[in-house]
Amino acid sequence: MFSDELNRRLQAAGKRFTALAVHPGGSDSGLFGDMEEAERESLKKQMEQFLHSNADAAKPSLLAALSPDVAGGDYYGPTGPQEMSGPVGRAIRNPISDDHSVAERLWTVSEEMTGQRFTI
Repeated sequence: MFSDELNRRLQAAGKRFTALAVHPGGSDSGLFGDMEEAERESLKKQMEQFLHSNADAAKPSLLAALSPDVAGGDYYGPTGPQEMSGPVGRAIRNPISDDHSVAERLWTVSEEMTGQRFTI
């Protein structure tokens, strides 16, 4: 939602930049590094069929950065089961992400919480 709001603000300001969002899916990237080893290994075994490599987890970001076919406001990630792995494509969006008033509020709350004003 934040990237959508950023994209709308960039376009309203006449900027030639676009903003879009990506998610990596699931990979053994160290996100669970604070877990006990046995717990982490157990979780990994349960999730193994959904996880993909760290190299594959980077692909949505690479697509967003390099493809001439992406557009502002797009959202990309793996398209396999639970969007945890698989070919990269447009990711499933929660319908609330279309609510511009919620996105504007997220922008405002982000500025308040960081003590920064995000100017375009």
